[in-house]
Amino acid sequence: MMDKQDFQNLVQNLFPDWFLQIWKWCWDLLNRVGILVTLTGTSGFLGFIRLLRRDTRWITWAILLLCVILAGLLFWRCWKIYRKKVPVYSRKQLRFAKIGLFLIPCILIFIFSRGFILNNLPTQDAIILVTKFDGNPNIKIDDLIGDELEKLTKNDSKIKILYSDEIIPLKQGREKAKKIGKAHKATVVIWGEQKNNNKETVNDIRLTLLKSTGKFFLGKSLIDGNRQIIPAAELEEFRPQLHYAKNISFYALLAVAMTQASFDNWDQAIELINKLLLQTEEPLERSYVFDILTLFYLGKGDYEKALENNNEALSLQGDHHNANTLHSRGIIFLIRNNYEQALKYFDEALKKQPDKAGFLSSRGVFFASRGDYNQALKYFNEALNIQPNDTMNIRNIGVIYLYKNNYKAAINNFKKAINKAEAENHDSLEVNNDYFSLADAYCQQNNFERCIDAYSYIIKSTSWFEKVSLNIGLKQVRPKKIMGLAKVYNNRGSAYKDKGELSLAIADFNQAIKLLTPFLDQPILDQPINSNPKGGIDSNLLLAWAYNNRGLAYSQKSRFAPLHYSRSKGYSKKRLLDFAINDFNKALELGEFRAAYENRINTYINQHKFDLAIADLDKLMSWHYLSRAQAYQNQGDFKSSLADYNKSIELDSNNYYAYVDRGILLANYSIELQTVNIFDTLNKALQDLNTAIELEPENPIAYRHSAEVYQLGYLYNSQNNNKRDRQKALEYAIHQLTKAIDLEQSRELYKLRGRIYRDIGNLNLAEKDFNTVIEIGSNCISDHCEAYIELGKVYEQMGKPDLARDKFNYAINYFTKIINFGYNNPEDYFWRGRTYDEMGDFELALTDYSKAIALNPNNINYKHHRLGLIMNYAENSLSYKKNKSQEAVTQILNEELEKADDILKKIKSELETKQNIAVKNPSIVIDNQSNIENQIAEYNEDIAEVQLRRGIIYSYNGEQQNAISDFKQVLELAKNSIIRQAAQKQFQKLCIQTRHRSLYCPEV
Repeated sequence: MMDKQDFQNLVQNLFPDWFLQIWKWCWDLLNRVGILVTLTGTSGFLGFIRLLRRDTRWITWAILLLCVILAGLLFWRCWKIYRKKVPVYSRKQLRFAKIGLFLIPCILIFIFSRGFILNNLPTQDAIILVTKFDGNPNIKIDDLIGDELEKLTKNDSKIKILYSDEIIPLKQGREKAKKIGKAHKATVVIWGEQKNNNKETVNDIRLTLLKSTGKFFLGKSLIDGNRQIIPAAELEEFRPQLHYAKNISFYALLAVAMTQASFDNWDQAIELINKLLLQTEEPLERSYVFDILTLFYLGKGDYEKALENNNEALSLQGDHHNANTLHSRGIIFLIRNNYEQALKYFDEALKKQPDKAGFLSSRGVFFASRGDYNQALKYFNEALNIQPNDTMNIRNIGVIYLYKNNYKAAINNFKKAINKAEAENHDSLEVNNDYFSLADAYCQQNNFERCIDAYSYIIKSTSWFEKVSLNIGLKQVRPKKIMGLAKVYNNRGSAYKDKGELSLAIADFNQAIKLLTPFLDQPILDQPINSNPKGGIDSNLLLAWAYNNRGLAYSQKSRFAPLHYSRSKGYSKKRLLDFAINDFNKALELGEFRAAYENRINTYINQHKFDLAIADLDKLMSWHYLSRAQAYQNQGDFKSSLADYNKSIELDSNNYYAYVDRGILLANYSIELQTVNIFDTLNKALQDLNTAIELEPENPIAYRHSAEVYQLGYLYNSQNNNKRDRQKALEYAIHQLTKAIDLEQSRELYKLRGRIYRDIGNLNLAEKDFNTVIEIGSNCISDHCEAYIELGKVYEQMGKPDLARDKFNYAINYFTKIINFGYNNPEDYFWRGRTYDEMGDFELALTDYSKAIALNPNNINYKHHRLGLIMNYAENSLSYKKNKSQEAVTQILNEELEKADDILKKIKSELETKQNIAVKNPSIVIDNQSNIENQIAEYNEDIAEVQLRRGIIYSYNGEQQNAISDFKQVLELAKNSIIRQAAQKQFQKLCIQTRHRSLYCPEV
């Protein structure tokens, strides 16, 4: 063996003197400041790893190349000495020395390049950049803003203030601000102009946000393939004038709020903007602040709060409404699916600023949401002509072409968006979104190679260190990133599956499942809140689709597998089918959807488990009957609706929603169903709802509707003067609503319970519930404005007329303010009329009901309340006159109805003269009746398709009579020629096989 002296001689021979001197110096330094050097080296190494990103990868390769060059020189030196001077028996001892020859230069490079690495790392902080203002350098508004920013952010370690001596002239504008901001990695850039004008300082201060918090974006849903619109706040630039603010901290607060918004810290941003309201007094100034709050609430996804602040902004603007305020209002109504109002406000905004690209884009999004792709394309192109470099519009045009199945044009637009985004050094997430869209287009074109390449680019651009860091990232960012990566793996797996590379597909689905499993039962806030009842994208459903896709891959792989297990060929056919069934079972546990059932049915058929396949087909058909029943109900065909609910429950006795919907139908439409005994029908409704509660005791829907049935029982018992039964019914209703509220604290549930408390005379609890409705809703918006009216009625019963009048007046003032905006919405007139109705002001209530009917003549609810108002007025008049004869009742009622009709005619004439009744656009407003008929026809085809498959399985299973029955029903339902031909073929084949033509097939 080699002794210590021999080893030292070997080292002296291996390494040159200069290297040994450096090593000795490093070793001495390590002994003296070992911890410091270790930390420096480690941080340099970690920094190096973090540079494995697309935009800083050149640094990584440069450092690696330097390490390899130095290590290569040492290896070359080592090799020459090694061959001449090292005995054979000592070669094993030098293996660690050879490893060290590579590690030593790399560690040294990491230590000395640490500063360079850290300077090129993507910043994790928010940076506010204050540039030198153009104009008079002696005014120093920029310095004042900087001082305010320093004060505001001294306790916030995540926000940094930087200063630049560069001047951005107003003429060069936002583009130069963005360029300078990117050079400093800034989030917000503050720039502008300062000058003296007639001994008065005049300033124009601009704030430009570099990190977009989101705009209109059209995309395809992973879950159901339907188009979706994700509107969010567009916060690229603010242009407040200095004279709107009382002091310079206005801009500092605004800059910090914008920075918080860029990180999706909406609550902090909103809190800061609310502070601006304390500094502002002038109406236009306050209107501007409310506009900002509207945008921030839009970004947060709280659309009711957004509408509240938008109302405040409009009311402060008087008769001259700001185009941006109108545009934001259009976005809110679009989100709320109020398409006519959305189009009205988009048009108003465009009238004021016809050349604003953002407004044209919004109109494009509107038409895309209505399925009018040609109009959408027109407006996106107009917006692009105004802003040729706007990648968002290029992307949206690509999506529209994708909807139109013009894959070539879609791919060209996505590539153009990618090129522009990369050239302008956009955020990597934005570039990856474009690659995601490009991959989707290639997949739909069946170009799986390029589709997979695009998805692979996204995965490769996320380094392994970033993937690891997802587990320690920011709470609000981590789920979004994981979900995005899981979607990519899932979609690439689907592309591999369609291409036939099933092992690679399964590997990708495994990755998607691994990423999503920790987020079970957690909503991922990536869409507006109202897109999902849980407040975001359901991570369970995403995971369900990953399981479903993996199961499908296992099922496809089983076709090529041997019947029995083979070590050389992998799993057996039976084992792979078992894997598939397990995955479909997991998918259906997480979220029931048609594709998983259909895939499990096919797998059961492959396993020759026909009974299980038929059970799944029955569940599928149960859903289709349920859908058709709801369509019949909307059409007013209640008997057909009831028959379909019965069929749905017959096919699947555990269908929760079928029981709930049948219970609602029986309770609310007993007269239309020509039910003889109302109480028997109500009992049947309660039985259905109680069955639903047994099936899903944690679901509040059935509890709520059972409470409504008890209320109906109370109303019918009121007519029979059965006091004990009335009281009992209302107590049960309160009991059910309390259970529902324990499961879900919604405004509607509190409002229903408050009304019942008021009906039984428990006014204190009624007051408490209505106040809770107001607290949840915060203001008099949409349906919970009714809580103010209900609370006013409670105070009237309490004998507190002043409090009652306050609540009624609050609601009236709110609706009057909205009505004064000048955009006729019948709902506003109707609700104000209801408030006047409760206050006993007959004339004003009648006028408002009539205006609502004039604006929307087809609304039965408006007419019902107007008729009720007139009848009550007639009865009160007769009571006052002490004349209750039938002739007097008829006479006064006819007189009042004639007066009311005269008022309605007058209002219609006035509205037509003022041209306030908008002509309905046939491309936007769809005839509801024909739409329902189309839906029913589609459901017929769905039922026929499932029944055809069930008939085929019955025939395989030897149940010829059931099979023939199914084929007959398919022929009655299906209009689709392919389904009909298949059913006729199976029908005739089976009739010949049975040889019982007279029994089964007399007509064949």
